Amino acid sequence: MSRNTWKGIGGADSCFNLKGGGFVNLDLYKRACEHPGVKHFLIPGEGTFHQYHGGVTTGGVDKTVREALMNEMKSQYMAIRNKPYSPPSTDPVYIGKIPQEAMVFVEASAKKKLETMKH
Repeated sequence: MSRNTWKGIGGADSCFNLKGGGFVNLDLYKRACEHPGVKHFLIPGEGTFHQYHGGVTTGGVDKTVREALMNEMKSQYMAIRNKPYSPPSTDPVYIGKIPQEAMVFVEASAKKKLETMKH
């Protein structure tokens, strides 16, 4: 992102202070994508940027511990933003082909979106 966008969104929010940073990465990405004048580009099958978190949610953590931490992270997001987390509400521009390995995720996302459109 440009320096102007970084300044415009206020950078990463230090209020996200849970183990591993909580939803700091998701929050930063959402605010950047939704910032006025920003065009959201996606390369299918590629990530955006990685949050160093020391494996707090992915490093072989017990399922119960992970769920408790995720609930704490969701609660903190709600306390900071006064609403539950949701992905960026943008109309991204896709660049490139969708890798075969990513198709299962595309299918799951499409099903989820279609289900919300029924209501």
